[in-house]
Amino acid sequence: MVFIGIIELLAFIVAIKYQNSPKPKIPNPITIKGTNTKIEGFTYSGEKTSEFAINRFTVNFMDNNKPNCEFDISSSPWLCEPDTCLNGPIVVFNGLKNYADIYNQNNLDFNSSKYNFLPVAFYKSFKSSWKDDNDGKAIFIYASPGKPIACFEGSHVSISSTAAKEVKEIHIDGHRTIIINSTYSVYKVGKLKDMYYRRIRLQKRDSANK
Repeated sequence: MVFIGIIELLAFIVAIKYQNSPKPKIPNPITIKGTNTKIEGFTYSGEKTSEFAINRFTVNFMDNNKPNCEFDISSSPWLCEPDTCLNGPIVVFNGLKNYADIYNQNNLDFNSSKYNFLPVAFYKSFKSSWKDDNDGKAIFIYASPGKPIACFEGSHVSISSTAAKEVKEIHIDGHRTIIINSTYSVYKVGKLKDMYYRRIRLQKRDSANK
């Protein structure tokens, strides 16, 4: 009887300790809202599958006592194929121009596997509108195989991690974009300018030597 009483007492102490222990805090959701918030969905390889505008997009995080939180976008009023939602890249932005969409319309080779360091090719196409001073930066978003799926440009750029490693926030000149299942790189526009004109000089030198 004494042994059973001790067991019951220990169980009671454990239950009280569990009730008083702090509950895991669920990270705050992140939201982009505003007229014509744009969503672009892609396959794993980077082929665009959907593109449309809504007024609000939210990523909710779910605490599951793991180092990396799971996330959920089902509350956002949009539809996508299951493979895209689970595995494919998603880019959400508002108030920003996606230069990859413009480049894709004018360059059929963009859909091929020959990327040939596209950041310099992008600079060639948009150098008249990109800031090539010390502040200008070009941000490229990539699908997993390395294909660029989005490109933005601005002077004030910062990238923030979230509770889920698949989700990142990018701040560009007071605007935000959310990227999911994607990687990114940031180039100084002035550096791309130098690379572009160096390539021209090399081409001229090679032509003169022929």
